[in-house]
Amino acid sequence: MIISIHPRPYDVELARSDRAYARHFAVGWRQAEVRRGALFAEILTTSVWSPAAMTGGRRCKEAFGGARLLALDFENPEYPLAQAINEWCDTVHWIGTTRNHQREKGGITCDRFRLVVPWAETITDADVYQYNYKVIGDRYGADMQCNDTARLFFPCQQVVSMNLEGEFQLVLTPPAEWMDRKLRYQQRSETYQRAGFIPGFVRRKLEVSIPTGKRNITWYGLAKDLAGHGFSQFEIVQMILASVTYRGAVMSRGLIKEIEDATARGMKDGLQTR
Repeated sequence: MIISIHPRPYDVELARSDRAYARHFAVGWRQAEVRRGALFAEILTTSVWSPAAMTGGRRCKEAFGGARLLALDFENPEYPLAQAINEWCDTVHWIGTTRNHQREKGGITCDRFRLVVPWAETITDADVYQYNYKVIGDRYGADMQCNDTARLFFPCQQVVSMNLEGEFQLVLTPPAEWMDRKLRYQQRSETYQRAGFIPGFVRRKLEVSIPTGKRNITWYGLAKDLAGHGFSQFEIVQMILASVTYRGAVMSRGLIKEIEDATARGMKDGLQTR
């Protein structure tokens, strides 16, 4: 099976403190063929990787070249690690605890882990991939922010369960209404992108001065809206820097980083909800 791996070393402490840490892994990706289960278990605990075979070395939805693996993240107190190990025991799988396993996060301490299972066939269509992720993720209560085709995964702490002799996960065919909805969204986004059109409700945010205490949430929302219309983070940040809010202002590196972090979070959530 073909996956993508990034050569940059992973820094767990920096990842915990930098909410936009994933920006360091935008380019430089390499495809790798994994043949042995034990080798993949090692990759899960040592490398930044993606189940997508990304083309051109870039991590973006346009680089999706297919996927043979489904990776689900769990941080649901109602779906503990022991239950997952039991329920997936007959399926080929790898289960690894993630960096915040049994650590307090958002006021909750629970099992946090990643389940990886092979599809019965390689999925080459991004819409089919996202439909299957949504169906299976919803069924088990997985983190639905991980359903985009450019998703990267940081290393697990350790692999706690592995089965190389079971069944594969069947690929479901999306219903016609799902594909029609995705096609309409794609056509609208392409139209906006070709014309360089910024929706009016977004443009209005750029034409007024946003109060200091509301800026980060405003830039987050703006990036979330524009991500689905084909705009890159660089383009969105440039719009914000040229807006009425910052026009003529002296911009410190710390302030620019705040804008970059807010837009990175907005783009991430915007692409997940497509």
